Amino acid sequence: AQVAPVLQEDPDAAVSAVAAAFRKATVRVPAGTEDVPRGLPARMVFADRELYDAMSAALTAQGVRCEFGPSPLIDEFAEVLGMSVEDLIVDKQLAAMKVDEGVLPADDDMQTWFAVERRLERRLAEAVRKDASLWTAQAYREYFGTDRGEHYFERFKHLSAETLYSRWAALDYRPAKGAATVAERLLEEGLSAAEAAMLRARLDHAVSLYRVVRCDRDAGIVEYEDLLLGGTITVDDPEGAEADMVGATLPARIFPAGGSRIAEPAGPPVEETFALAMVSALQELDLEFTPAGLRRGAHLFGRLWPAYETLMDIMMGQPSAADA
Repeated sequence: AQVAPVLQEDPDAAVSAVAAAFRKATVRVPAGTEDVPRGLPARMVFADRELYDAMSAALTAQGVRCEFGPSPLIDEFAEVLGMSVEDLIVDKQLAAMKVDEGVLPADDDMQTWFAVERRLERRLAEAVRKDASLWTAQAYREYFGTDRGEHYFERFKHLSAETLYSRWAALDYRPAKGAATVAERLLEEGLSAAEAAMLRARLDHAVSLYRVVRCDRDAGIVEYEDLLLGGTITVDDPEGAEADMVGATLPARIFPAGGSRIAEPAGPPVEETFALAMVSALQELDLEFTPAGLRRGAHLFGRLWPAYETLMDIMMGQPSAADA
């Protein structure tokens, strides 16, 4: 079995790769496939519909059994590249839309904007992972108010605590006075126009505390109330609308993407009963409830993790681990 990394939209490169594989000598002919010309496989699985449509008729005429579907080797191939299968698909989609050549997706092309967001998220996460200054006791104290970052990563793995910390570290943390953030470095190094637009949109919209006030399954929208600045904002989110989490309260960053918006979690979620407790906790941390104050105090939303842990321990009747 062979798998070849061909992600170009033009199928010519893929056809060339297949032809090159056919030219290789066949060690043995499996029983029952004697009628297949030497050098052709008895069975081929195509993970790409365009390539399947282009080649299956000719190959079938030569006795090759052609199938369309996920390749049994694609997961292994993705693992070698250090990327998920979804990421490989995203990169191919963006190449087809010529995003890397400076073309901005149309405002209503949310599929491509979401693909841009996914790849940008991957770039940010990779940059944070490689920067040792972001995984120190100093950085943990800035965000959690304690150097026990690994504890919160592990205990709240189910809430993606490490991912949310990584986002803050990429967008808001400066290891030293005057130092650039990871996001600023990426912009300086150069991103595609779409990724740069998405990243600037994130930076222009601070984290706030939101409560879900309406979910419309038919329209696929979720409406959030900003508990710190006031007002409501609507986000196109069919999955969130289907979940119907009315009353849920969470720190989030809501920013534009094309003609829509994305709501990105930035801290632990709580039920509506505890919404005012979250607001009070932020007040006690001296967070200023203004757009500028929320930007300056982005790290203070990380202090909600210890408060959340204390709340969970109390609800479960356990001694607070936050005091350990």
